[in-house]
Amino acid sequence: MADTRETSLCCGMGGSRVWMETAKNERFSDIRLNQASTWGPKNWSPLAHIASPSLRTARLSLRTAAAIQIKDITEVLQEVI
Repeated sequence: MADTRETSLCCGMGGSRVWMETAKNERFSDIRLNQASTWGPKNWSPLAHIASPSLRTARLSLRTAAAIQIKDITEVLQEVI
């Protein structure tokens, strides 16, 4: 996926960007989800707990990302325990 390691891009919620008015094509969660949809995963579990809700919201407005299930890491752990 684009923007990894040293050039990583987070969903932006940790910096309280949730409270900022941002154009759709500039929202970090939308950008990150578009990157993931080109990668082709069926499931995605971001490690930051605040990322899951923002990515789920972004998924609602992005047709290309509709097939990706967003699961919090705790949901994944609950499934395997």
